Amino acid sequence: AEEIAEKLKDNLSDYFLADGITYLYYRVTENTAIIEELHESDDHDHLGHLQSAYFYRTGNDEKALQFLKRDSKFRLPRIMSACVAAELKMYEEARKCYEQIKGNSNTMLVDNAKALNILLYLGDLEEAAQEAKAQKSSLDEKGYKKPFHSLNLRLNLIANSGLPVEKIAEKFRVDINESETAKCVGNYLLGLIARAKGKPDLAKTHFEAAVNTKQFFYHDCEMAKALLARGISPIDDEK
Repeated sequence: AEEIAEKLKDNLSDYFLADGITYLYYRVTENTAIIEELHESDDHDHLGHLQSAYFYRTGNDEKALQFLKRDSKFRLPRIMSACVAAELKMYEEARKCYEQIKGNSNTMLVDNAKALNILLYLGDLEEAAQEAKAQKSSLDEKGYKKPFHSLNLRLNLIANSGLPVEKIAEKFRVDINESETAKCVGNYLLGLIARAKGKPDLAKTHFEAAVNTKQFFYHDCEMAKALLARGISPIDDEK
């Protein structure tokens, strides 16, 4: 596997997905030098969501924020940088990014759902829940079900964020345990909701569960690991 990864690393310009495949290998092995080299060589921003979370975890806040104002066809890197901005108490910048993504008619359904994470980082649970309900209603009207499991799971968890975290977890227990991906997404979101409710210990438990799924190719896993590494700080009441 390492030999294949090395060959891919040397041909990144020939096949833009090669750096994604190679990144995942070195991400599993935690080869920090190679991971940073791959991030530097990514000219397509398709790894941007992982870059933002990785650099936040390793303390390079400037690079973690690099996508905050970048208008790319890939929305997730901006979303991740906005989440980092909120975590760094750059509340106005994070909110502005959310509003721009929400107001862009070209934003895909899944990115609109993931943008709700910004609201969770800002601690705006009620607004996030209302928006999730609206998005879920729109999905239901269009008949979207499988293979949009993770999308529906995201929206269902956030839409029910007014409930105690334990009740949310129990209500959607079957959906969360459907796959390792669902466990990762579900526990990450439950962790964000718990943190927004002022329950850092419960948030830590869910973030650890997300990391333990080893779904390294999802931002949920990488950002959960970053939050555990940097510390689960409380959200300011006054933003």
